[in-house]
Amino acid sequence: MNRAFPAGAATVVLMPVVLARLVSLMSLRSLVVVGFALTVMPCVVAVLFSVLALEELSNASKETAYQVAQISEKRQLLRKRLVDMERRGKQYLVLKEPDSRETYVQTDRQVKQILSELAYYSTDPDFRAQLDAVAKVTDRLLLAVTGIDSPLPETPNVAGRLTGSTPSSGGRSRSSDDMRVALFDQLGPITDDLAQASGRLIDRMVAGLERQTAMVQNRILVQTGILVPASLVLISLFIYLITHPVRQLDRGIRQLGTGNLRDPIEVSGPRDLRYLGQRLEWLRDQLTTLEQGKQHFVRNVSHELKTPLANIHEGATLLADQIVGEINAEQQGIVEIMLTNSNRLEHLISELIHYGSANVRRNGSKLERLDLRDIVRTVIKDLELRLRSKSIVLSEDLHPAVMSGNREQLRLVVDNLLSNAVKYTPERGRIDVGLRQQRGFLQLTVQDDGPGIRPEDRSNVFEPFFRASSGREAGVKGTGLGLAIVRECVASHQGIVDVVDSPSGRSGACFRVRLPVDPYA
Repeated sequence: MNRAFPAGAATVVLMPVVLARLVSLMSLRSLVVVGFALTVMPCVVAVLFSVLALEELSNASKETAYQVAQISEKRQLLRKRLVDMERRGKQYLVLKEPDSRETYVQTDRQVKQILSELAYYSTDPDFRAQLDAVAKVTDRLLLAVTGIDSPLPETPNVAGRLTGSTPSSGGRSRSSDDMRVALFDQLGPITDDLAQASGRLIDRMVAGLERQTAMVQNRILVQTGILVPASLVLISLFIYLITHPVRQLDRGIRQLGTGNLRDPIEVSGPRDLRYLGQRLEWLRDQLTTLEQGKQHFVRNVSHELKTPLANIHEGATLLADQIVGEINAEQQGIVEIMLTNSNRLEHLISELIHYGSANVRRNGSKLERLDLRDIVRTVIKDLELRLRSKSIVLSEDLHPAVMSGNREQLRLVVDNLLSNAVKYTPERGRIDVGLRQQRGFLQLTVQDDGPGIRPEDRSNVFEPFFRASSGREAGVKGTGLGLAIVRECVASHQGIVDVVDSPSGRSGACFRVRLPVDPYA
């Protein structure tokens, strides 16, 4: 039964494919520019959101501060006008002068205007109730003092509503005086109540501002908490998209540098880096062709030389054994020279074949699990007679060293290093062999008591046919291929061989081989 993938799952599956396709259409410069723009964008958005939130909070703070200042100012002014109203009202009641009455009415108008302005700055019910209470008392006072029988409107245009006349003194009674006194007495407490209500209103406004500030802070934190990780994710993504093909190029260059011509070089990513990968693959093909041609030439020449050399060696042997007739002493010397040089030439051809085989097997080594310590011990046993003939002391410090490798090539490495050490070490000398495993690598060291290798020769000592000047001066014969074979066999295992200073301060040569436990893991 066919099952349809959910839309979300299909999107997740297709995203890497689409992303890889888009990246492949870009150049490295375009990818860097796009990556920079996209990674900066969330931070820019976060900054914009923060700026807008802070601007909103700033406007609210300004508005609240303005309202608090106006309420405080109007409250103080209202208290002053109510005091003036009481003083002028009482003055009018005593003097009965028209000017005093007009002054009292104007003061009442100012009080109503202030009350109207205070009501404009807040819709708080408690504060509005206190304003209404003050307005009612002042309306009753206006009626009781001036005889105006209707309250003035809460607008500046109160003067148009001033109608009526001053009541005569004859109509005034004892009860009216008591009522006026009572109303004047109410102005103080009701003003205090209004002050308390305005104080509570200011506290509520400040608390509201604090709540708004906390909300803005939380909003900024949430937005930052979303956008900054998004920016970090984009940064990580583009770092990978840029560095991954660079690492592939580096791996390809190292592959060519170590002589691994077997594995193809593939580079994904921007088109210019993919082009470099294609050029590296082309270089690998060219090097493979050259290597095959070189090995074919060495193999053919070596084998072609072996047949006539064998005939020369056989003829010289017949002459030396005097099978074809007696020879004199001078002829015997010439025959011995021929035998010696034919043996040297045969050894050189064998070394060339080994060197060519090492190069060929670098790209097709058959690996097996083995203990390098067993190989070292086998080679030491094979060299036992040579060691005894020169009275050389061989010191072993061998630890278990299990690895994946080609047994034949590793035996060539150990045999060449130990044979060189025996060849260059003088009689009654000493050779130290060490083998240990550490951090995924095996380390083999061979230290001898020979003439050593001068610092200027160390960079060339592993080149084919190169012989160190100290060895030539000591009169030790050699082909100059032994260490070259060692380097090729070690490189086929992704390892390194080099000449190091002796840790014990001895004057001889010290070779160190580092091999990975799993060369192609």
